[in-house]
Amino acid sequence: MDSLKGTKWKLAGYPNYYEEKMEIPEPKGCAGCYTLKFDSDYTATFYSITGKRKIDLMNLNPDMAIATRMWWEKYGKDGKMYDVSNFFAWLAMTESYTVTSSDLKLFFKTRICTDCEMISFYLHFKRI
Repeated sequence: MDSLKGTKWKLAGYPNYYEEKMEIPEPKGCAGCYTLKFDSDYTATFYSITGKRKIDLMNLNPDMAIATRMWWEKYGKDGKMYDVSNFFAWLAMTESYTVTSSDLKLFFKTRICTDCEMISFYLHFKRI
């Protein structure tokens, strides 16, 4: 794929650390939620049930992950409480990505416990 500019992607799965499988984000019927829309080849807006956030794949800041977790747990447009802090933190922790015409994977490393080693995971997006 030559360019990400103008493309739109829907989150198809995120890691469930403990069961070693990919999960689909809630609410599952929200068409505009958990999407990435690229303004350029490296900048995009991530939309969740509670809001949106700009990301820049050329200027990633893993330190933002800690601050991000504190202020992105909010009420969605449907009035329910959603913890989307992990999604924004994972976006901030992105270290690399791969892209094909139909799949985008954003790779990050995290610990599943305080004493554990860093483990690689990814957010899997499908082109829409």
